[in-house]
Amino acid sequence: MKTLGTRLFIAFAVALVVAGTSQAAVVTLDFSSKSAKSDTKSLDPVDVQVDGKQIGTYIESRINEAQSFTLRVSGLKEKSYDVYVNGDYIGVKSTLELQQGMQISVPGQVGDPKAIRCFRALKPKVQNEYARVGKLTGPEAPTATDVLRQATDWVDSGIMFDQSYRSAAVVIAPQSSVLTPMEWTTRLEPKHMEETVTRVCWFLQKARWYMYHEVNERDLDSAVIVALTPVDFTANYSGQNGKPHIEVALVNNCNLPISGNITMSMPKGWKSGAKSMAFSAVKSGSTFKLAFDLIPTSKAAIVPAKLPQMTANVSMVWDIYDAKVKLTPNVPAEAAAAVRTKPTSAPSGVVNLEQ
Repeated sequence: MKTLGTRLFIAFAVALVVAGTSQAAVVTLDFSSKSAKSDTKSLDPVDVQVDGKQIGTYIESRINEAQSFTLRVSGLKEKSYDVYVNGDYIGVKSTLELQQGMQISVPGQVGDPKAIRCFRALKPKVQNEYARVGKLTGPEAPTATDVLRQATDWVDSGIMFDQSYRSAAVVIAPQSSVLTPMEWTTRLEPKHMEETVTRVCWFLQKARWYMYHEVNERDLDSAVIVALTPVDFTANYSGQNGKPHIEVALVNNCNLPISGNITMSMPKGWKSGAKSMAFSAVKSGSTFKLAFDLIPTSKAAIVPAKLPQMTANVSMVWDIYDAKVKLTPNVPAEAAAAVRTKPTSAPSGVVNLEQ
């Protein structure tokens, strides 16, 4: 006769087994419908290819960490199949084994996290600016368009190679049959991944340098450089203890450290209470924050109704390649409420290249 403690232990052990089983990621590949699905958002079978009695699928990992999953295949007609994962032959599996499922592991991210962060932050900015500049007719617009086109290709390749490393290309063909090539994204090994990512980052910095030093149309080159520089500048304006209060933040999503300072056009009768508005070597993924009050210089000073004009002067350097931008928060008219009523947020706005 089992004691209460024994029964509780058995119930707990069973619960662990059930929980572990239910949490195991499963990808199901169906030959009949030529489709695949995953029971978890961390894995995405983005493509299925069928050629005769051969089937393959490309499964992308949506997380940066390594993970394992069970691949189950249904709808197969042959008795046994040759199995290939990422181009490597891993052996023969019977139809029953494939139906029950085989374990596959995908690695975690090997690319430089700073670079991958930069690529992901840059992609929408570069694409949007490329679409805008492509419609311009100025003498240097073709040059800017070409720089942005190349940057788009570079960023896409960096993201693609990083993603492909954390994926599994699985091909299943009848045993001893001639294998039909199925093409998916090229999967680089870690060493080549590192070299490719570093090269892309170097190209991007050289593009910033080129636009800063070689292009003379100020409005054009400033907009292109900001599209190539994933640094977000935000500011809040509010009242604290009866004083106008400003909080600013610079979020560096660039792979390079940034340095510079924040300047402000002070309203009449006011001065900044900040001891220093300089920032130096803000690392990739880090945020520079600054909070200060505006201090009246006379009793007649009128409280500013909106955020004073501010500029973040940002500098990036890699070897001999340097570039500078001026980031200015843009406060929408409807958001410029009086400081005594409510804070106003200043989202990232127009950027002007330093003259």
